[in-house]
Formats: sequence, C-alpha cells, structure tokens
Amino acid sequence: MIDEYGIEQIKQEIIDEATKDGIKKGIKEGLEKGIKEGVKEGFREGEENTKKELALNLLSMGMLTEEQIAQATSLSQEQVQILKEK
Repeated sequence: MIDEYGIEQIKQEIIDEATKDGIKKGIKEGLEKGIKEGVKEGFREGEENTKKELALNLLSMGMLTEEQIAQATSLSQEQVQILKEK
C-alpha cells in the first residue's frame, strides 16, 4: 500500500518528467526556428551581396547610368552611388 508520502513522491516524479519533456521540446523547437531564421537571413544577405557585385560589374563597364544600374539590380540609386564611390 502506498502512503501519502509515496503518492506525493510519485506526483513529483511525474511533474519532473513532464517538465524535462517540456524543456526538451522547447529547446528542439527553438533550435529549429533559429536554424530556419538563420537560413533565411543567409539567403537575404547572399542576395544583397549578389546585387552589389552585379552593380559593381556594371559600373566598371561604364555603359549604364546609375539609375539604370539601380533598376537592373533592384538597389536604390543611393546604394549604387555608394558602391561607385568605393
């Protein structure tokens, strides 16, 4: 027969196990979300760098205006001007 102390101990063990499971699940979900956001950010940065490289190449050719380069790369004219000054 289980006394009152035994019942409380069992309850506490169940709570402890549920807490551990909840923490594990939270960590797993947090890592998955962090990785997903990191990948998205990496793609955004890569896309931005590609646009800048393209703009620099077009600027070095000297055949297009800054406005045309901005249109071709989806960069702002200010961004193109900054790249030109580098």
